[in-house]
Amino acid sequence: QAVELEVKQAVNEHKTYGYRRITAYLNNNGKHVNHKCVQRIMQKYSLQCALFSKRKRKYNSYKGQVGHIAPNVLNGNFKSQRFGHKITTDVSEFRYGHNLINQKVYLSPVMDLYSDQIIAYNISS
Repeated sequence: QAVELEVKQAVNEHKTYGYRRITAYLNNNGKHVNHKCVQRIMQKYSLQCALFSKRKRKYNSYKGQVGHIAPNVLNGNFKSQRFGHKITTDVSEFRYGHNLINQKVYLSPVMDLYSDQIIAYNISS
């Protein structure tokens, strides 16, 4: 019960600390406690750190069938006999920046299936 009280006080004092930092805080103040014990106490009393409650879900762009589906012209035949006869493209999203300021950049390469070379690309925010 004494450990539970110490953990509750530490969580109230440091609302953004998770169980690892609460354990380190208690150990630095002379109360040697195992991290699993701190984790169990925090789960028992729902002492979740403030950062996790505000964290957004991972972005998921899948919304089912939206728009027109192009016909399958290639039928799995990804080789070509001449340059420029079959080309493909795709869009990839990259995130960069700090945790609080995530920025996104999009890359759209155009690839020729004859030589498997990128013949053009576009980078945009």
